[in-house]
Amino acid sequence: MSNLAADDHNTEMNKEIMAAVVHVDTGVAKAEMTLLERAQAANAADHDLTFWQAARKYKKAMFWACIFSFTLTMEATDLSTIPAYFGQDQFKKQFGSMVNGNLEIPAKWQTALQQSGSAGEIIGLAIVGLLADRIGWKLTLTSMMVFLTGFLFLFAFPKNLGMIVAGNIICGIPYGAFQTGCIAYGCEMVPTCLRGFVTAWVGICWGLGFFTGSWIVRVFLNLPGEWSWRIPFLIQFVWPVPLIICYLFAPESPYYCVRKGKLEEAKKVLRRIRNMKNTTEEEIEQEIALIDYTNKVEGALQKSGTYIECFTGKDRWRTEIVCMVAMCTNWGGNAINSQTVQFLEQAGLSEVGAFDLNLVLNAQYLTFGLLCIWLMTKFGRATIFITGMIITDVFLISIGTLGCVKQTTAVSNAIGALLVVGTVVYIFTVAPCSYTIIGEVPSSNLRAKTIVLSRIVFNASGIIINVLLPLMLTGGAWNLGAKTAFMFVASNTLLWIWCLFRLPETKDRTFYEIDWLFNESGLSARKWRKAKIDAFDNGHEDTVAQHEKIDAKHIE
Repeated sequence: MSNLAADDHNTEMNKEIMAAVVHVDTGVAKAEMTLLERAQAANAADHDLTFWQAARKYKKAMFWACIFSFTLTMEATDLSTIPAYFGQDQFKKQFGSMVNGNLEIPAKWQTALQQSGSAGEIIGLAIVGLLADRIGWKLTLTSMMVFLTGFLFLFAFPKNLGMIVAGNIICGIPYGAFQTGCIAYGCEMVPTCLRGFVTAWVGICWGLGFFTGSWIVRVFLNLPGEWSWRIPFLIQFVWPVPLIICYLFAPESPYYCVRKGKLEEAKKVLRRIRNMKNTTEEEIEQEIALIDYTNKVEGALQKSGTYIECFTGKDRWRTEIVCMVAMCTNWGGNAINSQTVQFLEQAGLSEVGAFDLNLVLNAQYLTFGLLCIWLMTKFGRATIFITGMIITDVFLISIGTLGCVKQTTAVSNAIGALLVVGTVVYIFTVAPCSYTIIGEVPSSNLRAKTIVLSRIVFNASGIIINVLLPLMLTGGAWNLGAKTAFMFVASNTLLWIWCLFRLPETKDRTFYEIDWLFNESGLSARKWRKAKIDAFDNGHEDTVAQHEKIDAKHIE
């Protein structure tokens, strides 16, 4: 009898266990189905939004994304001042030395001053990719801004050039963080149709910074004594405090909150950044579901979430894209466009006149950057990016050809004019589109790290160009002058050919759809533009269900 009782007892226990398992599986299935339905609804609603509808609905999100990008205006203002001082008399009197009878900043110090910032930025980029995933963009950028404020004194009160080099390296660490954070944060705050605006705005803020820095140096150019170069350095202290205050009041990225399992906090963020007069609680739940669903699918496909994973599986293609796009902005011909002032001076324009025209060119970042936003909404990111690079080739070939003929005032004027127009083409095609592509292509779980890698490639290639370009343009070892353009014709052509076959069009694609196109579609980059997809009819339901079951069993 005791054995029979034991058997009955075990049978009852097994029934209870099976019932519990069925209950868990049923609960998981219902939760997964609800998540899927809400994610589908949010994905459809995202596509239904027009630009102006989204702008009205997400105006607060746009505001915060643009505020974060103003950090780059501060950075560009700071970085644009030092190179301008190489030709300033008062700065040369303070820190220069006699070279061949002329007072100038020695070449080795010019190289150190220009490259030290990039070296610091690479360090900062490596750090921020790890830090942002742990504490979020809000706290990361706030702490970096506080760190920056403490070391700006190295610029304002230097005793020698070594202190300025040290300041460049140390301040370059937070500068690298800002470069990544502004792109990633902006992308995650707004719907698909606004991503082009907030990421292109990053490029506009860079241009505004270059304009502001050039204008400040120009204003104090003729001030007697050391204040002509010291005051522009002191003006750097105007930026940090207002930006820190903005960071403290800014919302965190909803994608970060969801990744950390803080769903209620993510809902509060969405309520804060959306116009709640025409938004229901169900729409909030749907948007959270789409973010959560995207993260779960990525989590099932990705294992470690480390930098190594950026080079494995389909994420390797994403990393390739953002790094190559970053290289395009350096090796696509823009480097020679940055020498516009030098060519204008060679053409006979006065130093002040050439500097004033350079200010006008930098001001075009706002006008033509906004034009690029409109072009991207009509034609797409990859289309405008590749078109801009091909047009740049035409200008580079023309400049190089003029460099092969006898140099006269008319020829120099023509070269200067081509450089001016080429700069404008870059401003309203390649520059803004690059930030949009780099912001959209990475997966959400690896976005920070992938953008970091793109900026490291950008800075590393910039270091190489900054070493080679002076040798090619001036009377150094090569003395190529305008024929330097031919070298960039070669690199630019190779890059836009790569773009034709490897750069996909992400226009009008939600982050989830971009994930699906990379991971599941099997489509080549050239077929993305016309692909009609149903990204939710792809078997990912099983992947997410498996993920949910693991979570449920863990809870049990």
